[in-house]
Amino acid sequence: MLDADILSTVIFCKNEEDRIKDCIDSLLWCDEIVIIDDFSSDLTLEKIKEFNNDNVQGLHLYVPLTLIKELVIFTLFCNN
Repeated sequence: MLDADILSTVIFCKNEEDRIKDCIDSLLWCDEIVIIDDFSSDLTLEKIKEFNNDNVQGLHLYVPLTLIKELVIFTLFCNN
């Protein structure tokens, strides 16, 4: 059981450079923001990384291969 309630949100995106900043800005009140990018070919990743450079707490960026690897590790960990 967790000591405190945590609100997490997940953003799935691809080629959203014009909208991703406003989207993240609107969710900064959340405890955790998980962004899963589907191999954007525009500047979406760079826009997201600007938030990481500003030390936004609780912001996590994944691309599908990274996410799959972490899910496998998580699944193996939980099954032990």
